[in-house]
Amino acid sequence: MIGFSNIASFFNAKLFIDSTEVFTQLAVMTAYAKHTFIQQPNRYVRSLVITPDQALLFHFDRSGAQHTLPLNIHKDPQTFVRLILGLCSTEEWILGLDDSIQRSIGADGGKARGTLKTIGSDNKVVAYDLVMEEDPFVRSSIRGRGTTCWPVKNANGERFVVKDYWPSGDRETEYELLKEAKGLPGVCQIVSYEDCRAQTKSFRGDTLASTKGTFHNRTTIRIVMKAYGLSIENFSTAEQVLAVLRDAIAGHKALLDRNIIHRDISPTNVLLGSPDADAGDRGVLIDLDIASRTKAPFTLIRADFKMGTRMFQSLMVLRTYQFEQDIISAHDYLDDLESLFWVFSYLLLTYKVDGKRAASNYLQDDVSSWGQDPSAALMAKFVFLDDDSMDREIEKLMDEGWRYACTELFSKFRVYMNTLARKKRRLISESDSVTGDGLPNRFSSLLENVDEHYEYVLGLFDDALKKVKEVPQPIPDSTSTPIPHATSTSVASPATVSNQLLPVSQITSPPHRSVMRQA
Repeated sequence: MIGFSNIASFFNAKLFIDSTEVFTQLAVMTAYAKHTFIQQPNRYVRSLVITPDQALLFHFDRSGAQHTLPLNIHKDPQTFVRLILGLCSTEEWILGLDDSIQRSIGADGGKARGTLKTIGSDNKVVAYDLVMEEDPFVRSSIRGRGTTCWPVKNANGERFVVKDYWPSGDRETEYELLKEAKGLPGVCQIVSYEDCRAQTKSFRGDTLASTKGTFHNRTTIRIVMKAYGLSIENFSTAEQVLAVLRDAIAGHKALLDRNIIHRDISPTNVLLGSPDADAGDRGVLIDLDIASRTKAPFTLIRADFKMGTRMFQSLMVLRTYQFEQDIISAHDYLDDLESLFWVFSYLLLTYKVDGKRAASNYLQDDVSSWGQDPSAALMAKFVFLDDDSMDREIEKLMDEGWRYACTELFSKFRVYMNTLARKKRRLISESDSVTGDGLPNRFSSLLENVDEHYEYVLGLFDDALKKVKEVPQPIPDSTSTPIPHATSTSVASPATVSNQLLPVSQITSPPHRSVMRQA
């Protein structure tokens, strides 16, 4: 069966194209390309619009889109033939496919199995088997990092996750930070990586010749990591939630001790440890994609409401939409610690203790507001954190199974984070100290107590874990309906594509072959 999962290129026949039709065709081709990227994330996509007299080539990759001027196929038949042959080629690399991923077709025409080649721990190329029973995680946008996570296993059946993504700029890469995090409990562990596998500028013509939009080159990176469980939203008991969050918080502190701040705490990035995990690895932090190295309890990158997962951003990060650039402080560990509080609160309000969806209540509308525009999210979170009556409301509305172990934990965690948030609000108007690089550091007096902050929060979870062991847990229903997960709403990866205009003859370059490194 032919579909977007196995299409190589696509063509669109029109009777006529003029200058006003180009952007209409761009919109049509973009829709086709987006569906193709969802099914085939590791590639670039090209398409051709043909009329009786003209042809128009479109190119899509993780940097956006390019298109040519309409080509007169009668005056330049050789180029027209080259375009047809190129888009119908049997060479995968000419079509823009990543030939390190191969699939075999079963008797029914569907994908029977697949392999992914990368570098192994012995510094040699190794082929992992794709886990066909599980779909890869795929970002749906065209332009952006294009993150794809492939579940794989080696010849011994050991599970791993292979992450492919396309960062831009010269910011420190995720694999460099993961190498720093080697051996840390509660933090995802890297196995190997490949850097600079390909660059979008190699797929295109002269990017300087564009007349519209701005081109940002992106380089693809592949990281092999140990596999863990599902996200924390797939818990089945209160004890599991508390243990996972406790170890994720400890893992966050361990990262900070290695001079790394995560900057994107969300349920999606807090995974369940393996069923037999020791204390410390019952919960695992993943995705250091926008993490930052630091020489202090704060990064040298300004807090930014456009970075991270909106629903779980701290009050101070959300407030950056209001501030002038010279007022915005650096992102610090307390922003992430507050994000962990929002994750905990989200779970208490939207789930029952057995992992099923909780009955609808009015506070769930407030939770939905956390994921809206920064103004609405800030107001909803401020009231939630600052209102002392919230403890009683939460206890009344939370599932009964949470109450014994989590009521006191929630109350003390909320009061503590509110106290810190109040101190930040006061300091931001009183202090004008700066970091060595000139970033405002108005919270330095507060951030000196880093060990005290983590010890207090970890102590709250340790006490709750002792209490939860005193209460018999319900047996989870294995047939319960899967529940939707919170999703990132504010990571800067637009779904739209920039379009660039250049001569057709310049869009000819094949992908680069990969350069592999061992972690």
